[in-house]
Amino acid sequence: MCGIAGLINRDPLDSFALSPALELMINQIIHRGPDSHNVWLHPSKQLGLGHTRLAILDLTVNGIQPMQSESRNFTISYNGEIYNHLQLRKDLGLSSKIWKGTSDTETLLACIEAWGLDDTLCKVHGMFAFALWDEAKKKLFLCRDRFGEKPLYYGWASKPKRQFIFSSELQSIQSLSIFDQKLNIKYIDRFLKTNNFGGDQTIYDKIYKVLPGSYVEFNLTSMSFELKKYWSSYERAAIAKDNPFDGTYKDAVNELEILLNAVISDQMISDVPIGCFLSGGLDSSLVASIMAAQSSIPINTFSIGQHGPGNEAEKAKKIAESIGANHTEQFIDADTAIELIPNIFDFYGEPFADSSQIPTFLVSMLAKKKVTVALSGDAGDEIFGGYNRYEYAQRYWPKIQSIPVSVRSKISKYIQHISFPVGQTSSLTGIDLKWENISLKLQKVSQSIHCENIFELHDSLLAPSHPLIQESIRSNSFQGQINPVFNDNKFEDFEKMMIADLDSYLSDDILVKVDRAAMRNSLETRVPFLDHRIFEFMWSLPPKYKIHKGKTKMLSRSVLSQYLSNDLFDQPKTGFGMPIGDWLRGPLKSFASDILFDSPLNSINIIDLDALKNLWKEHNSKKYDHSSQIWSLISLAIWLKKNKISL
Repeated sequence: MCGIAGLINRDPLDSFALSPALELMINQIIHRGPDSHNVWLHPSKQLGLGHTRLAILDLTVNGIQPMQSESRNFTISYNGEIYNHLQLRKDLGLSSKIWKGTSDTETLLACIEAWGLDDTLCKVHGMFAFALWDEAKKKLFLCRDRFGEKPLYYGWASKPKRQFIFSSELQSIQSLSIFDQKLNIKYIDRFLKTNNFGGDQTIYDKIYKVLPGSYVEFNLTSMSFELKKYWSSYERAAIAKDNPFDGTYKDAVNELEILLNAVISDQMISDVPIGCFLSGGLDSSLVASIMAAQSSIPINTFSIGQHGPGNEAEKAKKIAESIGANHTEQFIDADTAIELIPNIFDFYGEPFADSSQIPTFLVSMLAKKKVTVALSGDAGDEIFGGYNRYEYAQRYWPKIQSIPVSVRSKISKYIQHISFPVGQTSSLTGIDLKWENISLKLQKVSQSIHCENIFELHDSLLAPSHPLIQESIRSNSFQGQINPVFNDNKFEDFEKMMIADLDSYLSDDILVKVDRAAMRNSLETRVPFLDHRIFEFMWSLPPKYKIHKGKTKMLSRSVLSQYLSNDLFDQPKTGFGMPIGDWLRGPLKSFASDILFDSPLNSINIIDLDALKNLWKEHNSKKYDHSSQIWSLISLAIWLKKNKISL
């Protein structure tokens, strides 16, 4: 796993020095590749590529990048893993004497030279982000994998468009003196709702993300670029539905198990130690169980826990014992979080506010002590159908739709006035219920029942919000472009949500969180469930194989039951979650209050301060759980202060 960076000058005589700039850029992402770093300059001095290397395959000098093809027409700076690269070598039919080493980078270059870029992108199995210079065409291609596992940013360094820049992380771009840090203000309201800058947007104006399954084609002659899509989750899901699996449920279970074993086997190939994150949930347990079954020695598993209610470490430990793993765990508390908070937001280059970034960073740091590669169970919810909102859409949405919108609006207003203070005891049962969770669910219900369509429902369930942006600049930008799946009656409503989540929440939140946390620790993470063959197989199956009668992840549960006793994993989903809502009322209260009310947020003339005060009051009175939005505000405030940016 690695970091890449580069830039193009409009004028080779420009006073801007190419080589020092590249060195500066890659020094900002050295954590992504501490083993070596190198720079390649085009003879024209207009173009330069940089690379930092975390050596995983072929630890010799034969794996060093940037790397040139045999013909020297193509030069690549590559970040990723091509899991089928040995098979691709066979498919190329080249003599073994031709190969200089055993790296997948060399394989990728040979494939592009033989088959072209587009055909190669369709043939590879893996995760990647790379920059490819084509000397003959005088074009630079910035390519990203199908699901967006690996990051890639690009854009213009200054208003005259004299420098085109790109990098694995925004910090690398920020380091350049020529970079104009003009903020993308219109998307801040989206951030405060979703906790991230989604789609192709970033915090900076004119700096973008290469979208999953896409590439940027930059023409050096015209100093312009085009965006091209080579793979679409919606289109591939639709094709799979048109070619349904014709076997029984048992046949589907067997087929999925075969696929998972093949994929995980491929992803266990490494020249460095390898392990697995284990939260105790179904998805990570499935990955760990198959890894353990395939390994001749005990695998390494890693987990983060917390003291008190909601601790999942005990469950993870039992599962690790069941599969014979060498398990390592770490317990964290609010003090640990307080230590991390001032710096953890720096890892993302822009505001990012998924509070599980804390345990994700800690489990990555824990794993790095023993391994260099870790597999995870991420994407299981999006691939197999695991989120509660999918069940809601399947079981309750049809009934809700039968009620007139006017009636639902009145019910929604009534629900908004209901709250359940934490710690209140039911007079009927005498049992201390989790009132805070009930209040949070009621918040979502109140915003969802007056929705007119499945798109609005998904938006309300995914990210319910309290209006914090000044009304004068508030926009609907958070909605972005409506995913075409929402207008396709071929899919059931919960399936539409699954595709939308894959294209947004997964790529914009989960994969960003994991990549930055892991790579900050120079740890490579792999996500077996994001093999496109598994994705396409799951979409060839009937919807009931995903969710049936309120039971989520039907098929993956059936596979896991062949490795583990049901009582070890058949429990509510938690993951590496932290009680951030309680912490914000307790040990983090003073810190949060200072950040919220004595920070740049008070002077940027974007935040509605009265709304902010009300939000803070409601949360601390335990009337509602506003922890998600509070965390996003903390992230924004710290980022603005550290970067000395005022609006």
